[in-house]
Amino acid sequence: MRTAITFFLHSTLVALMIIDTSHAYQYGREYQFYFYKYLYTSILTQVAVIDRILLYSMQYSSFIRAHINATKIRLYLATGTPYPNVPQYPLNFRNVRFYLYTRKNPDIPQILYAGDSKRRLLLAGFDPQLETVIYCHGYNRTFDDSASNFTSSLLPRKDVNIIIVVWDSYTFFDGFYVIFSTIFKLADVIANFVETLIFAGADRKKMNLMGLSDGAQAVALAAKKIHPRVARLTVFDPVGDFFNFLPPTQRVSIGDADYVQIIHCTISKEGLRPQIKGDITFYMNGAIIQPQCANYTDVTIIAYCSHVTCNSYLNESLKKNDTLMGIKCAGFLSRYPKDYDFSDKVILTYDVPTKFKGSYCVNTDYPPPPVF
Repeated sequence: MRTAITFFLHSTLVALMIIDTSHAYQYGREYQFYFYKYLYTSILTQVAVIDRILLYSMQYSSFIRAHINATKIRLYLATGTPYPNVPQYPLNFRNVRFYLYTRKNPDIPQILYAGDSKRRLLLAGFDPQLETVIYCHGYNRTFDDSASNFTSSLLPRKDVNIIIVVWDSYTFFDGFYVIFSTIFKLADVIANFVETLIFAGADRKKMNLMGLSDGAQAVALAAKKIHPRVARLTVFDPVGDFFNFLPPTQRVSIGDADYVQIIHCTISKEGLRPQIKGDITFYMNGAIIQPQCANYTDVTIIAYCSHVTCNSYLNESLKKNDTLMGIKCAGFLSRYPKDYDFSDKVILTYDVPTKFKGSYCVNTDYPPPPVF
């Protein structure tokens, strides 16, 4: 019975690959290749295939919608004219707050705004001599679930300025509209705030811009506007959707900072294409489904969980004294020991040494590799 089922799935897989080849070339659908590759791997390893098929069907069905939305965005950016029937939500500078945490105020932040004076920044406790980490939460997130874990993980390890970008006033709108109307404007606000910090004496070569999901794209777009470049850009599962179809100048890409670190956790419709890489790119558990999310029965929830919990790995690594080891690998879907180069290892942390370049895989669902 198992042999018959496997033969049927193999035959169906081959048929799909043949039938869909023309579409793959027409639309540049890299997802299709990965869908087939992962489905084939699932069959061979007797992984539960049905959930994976449903997950990738969802990914596949959102592909054309994302492509259309990207066209709207490109038109908007090129002409400045909103796409018809898309409501605009003007972004008010005063509705974007910057919460400052330091070792002197690790629990109750000082609230800053873009354009604050140097005197205001210094009175709030900002120390321009220290390294500055700016973190932007994602859609459907708030500063609470982004800041509390990150600040409590990093501040005991290092004396830095931690600034959380809080834009939750805009995250209750429809997902596409809030991105369309807000993300590119939010990037302007963040860039303006960074320039304010630099004017107050901060060293751009001691700055790390970080973000999750939509916040990842926002800080990347902000980093593009800052010249000379800041030292680091660290992004967790940058949102994909229509960003997958925008050119590098309009999404996260290598060159946005002196050193760009990308952590991929899922290629569901929320995640960015895994081929989009930084100077160093981490693939968490194959960048498909995260183990802590696999027990859900709804594939949409599995994908969303894998996406929004991506930054939890950094918090875990910091709290446990750098315990997450990345091993040099081919990249996306490289989950198995045969794919690894055990001689090349790096710790997943917020300030990976810049000498490390390329793709590294981190697996959390089985013991770490041997130490040589």
